Amino acid sequence: KVLDDPDFSFIKALQTAQQNFVVTDPSLPDNPIVYATQGFLNLTGYTLDQVLGRNCRFLQGPETDPKAVEKIRNAIEEGSDMSVCLLNYRVDGTTFWNQFFIAALRDAAGNITNYVGVQCKVSDQYAANVCKRQEEADHAIVHQEGDAPAAAPQAQAVAPGADGVPAAAASPAVASAPPVAS
Repeated sequence: KVLDDPDFSFIKALQTAQQNFVVTDPSLPDNPIVYATQGFLNLTGYTLDQVLGRNCRFLQGPETDPKAVEKIRNAIEEGSDMSVCLLNYRVDGTTFWNQFFIAALRDAAGNITNYVGVQCKVSDQYAANVCKRQEEADHAIVHQEGDAPAAAPQAQAVAPGADGVPAAAASPAVASAPPVAS
């Protein structure tokens, strides 16, 4: 199976839109990057040789919020789509705010074959607003869970997502187009 196969029309649509994204393969150890767009390479400063075969965590650094990283990890474990705003690092150590969206790509039987991670560089002001909403949503979930310990686990507060439905459309964190930082 090849990512340029007609079955991967979502990937083709992202390529046409010139989005910054990577595709990972969860069947391989550590869910490594198996495809990266030139936009992703331009945004991060890495070369293709530096990213292929690596897990995306190399974009994290000392100021990356561990709660945001945990949300990404949980979405991958659950096979759910989600979006989160987090601070990422370029190859030269400079930072950028990333409105990150991850979606599971599934085969005809519903099995996850790949994940696509879309990166959108956003302004400091946009990131501050989104991160504040993320913290408020996290606090509300913790408060709810504390009040009702027997309740079922809470869904992702920032980007609920559902199989086959892009979470970005339902997510309050990305419902309006963010101002793109230059």
